[in-house]
Amino acid sequence: MVSAAAVIVGLALWLTAGTAAAHPGNTCNPAPGHGYAGCHVDIATITALAPKSGPTSGGTSVTITGTSLNATQGVKFGGVAAKSFVVNSDTSLTAVSPAHLSGTVDVTITNKAGTSATAGTLNDYKYTLARYQETSSLLSYTVPWTSQSSLSYSGGTQRYRSSAGSVNIKFSGVAIKVIATKGPIYGKVKVTVDGVVQPTNPDLFNATYLYKQPVFTMAWATSAVHIVKLEYTLAVTGAAAINLDAVDIDGVLVQASTRYEETSSLLAYSGPWTSESLAGFSGGKQRYLASAGSVTAKFTGTGIKVIATRGPIYGKLKVTVDGTVQPTNPDLYNSTFLYKQVVFTKTGLSNGTHTLKLEYSGLKDPAVSGAAVIDLDALDVNGTLIQAP
Repeated sequence: MVSAAAVIVGLALWLTAGTAAAHPGNTCNPAPGHGYAGCHVDIATITALAPKSGPTSGGTSVTITGTSLNATQGVKFGGVAAKSFVVNSDTSLTAVSPAHLSGTVDVTITNKAGTSATAGTLNDYKYTLARYQETSSLLSYTVPWTSQSSLSYSGGTQRYRSSAGSVNIKFSGVAIKVIATKGPIYGKVKVTVDGVVQPTNPDLFNATYLYKQPVFTMAWATSAVHIVKLEYTLAVTGAAAINLDAVDIDGVLVQASTRYEETSSLLAYSGPWTSESLAGFSGGKQRYLASAGSVTAKFTGTGIKVIATRGPIYGKLKVTVDGTVQPTNPDLYNSTFLYKQVVFTKTGLSNGTHTLKLEYSGLKDPAVSGAAVIDLDALDVNGTLIQAP
């Protein structure tokens, strides 16, 4: 017969053992990410990062080694939450770095016990300038540039232009550095920043070829969105060529677009479109159509926006993208005239060749008296407009 004293002693030993197992290593719930409700949790420590650096654009997979990681609730790089993280074990997790300006920042881990310490260098992560190759779909070339390959180029390719043309670079950050090749066939580049033509034209000429050269740099005190335009012009470049190899951004490259006016010879019109002029139109002109007809645009890139006028005389557009009729007819009706309106947007397309067709539908809002008209003012292309059939 077991005595009551023995039962009490056994119960005490069981409780002591259970309590001890719950403290070191956060082992009272072996499955990571469950929050450890009711358990003792130690503040996490970081003993190593791999790698310890990455670009300002973020997206680097970083393995964090430390202790008490099973109960992790959040990971931050310089105070910015990681894009995602996965707990591998109580001593390892993998986090994806967020975008951040250049410099060294602290990586911290938070659980219900608090936030890991920032003293020392074991948790230091260095953000370096993000390099984007000239092939990035976020760049917008006004006309096709010629691509060429060489192991000497950044990423193995560059693009060049020996006649009128430009490329738009849009980014959010504090600095940009343009990387290009210098050589005997190259001339000067016209540079425009946020609509302001720069006083000095970077000269790409050199008696011998020099690769991956920083040819234009600009920095700002605070982070903001900027647009840099690199352009070939006969007046500036002369009988030479310009090229683009890559861009280094202290920040993040974002989608650039190029505006093409409705007068572009690359568009294919069908039907009796009429041109009209007004200061309110993009470029001072637009075209309108009051009967059957269409306009076709062909482009390489990832998206397009249709710019038009809305007003009391306008009806609905029929829109086809890559042969597929869009489910909604953009309505250009408005009780008053509104200019330079985005009336249709298509983004997220694969980076390739696409076709947009705008047609007179004959459909209209009941408030429109008589036959309605449609109009086209301009197109904003995330890519390059090319000749439509």
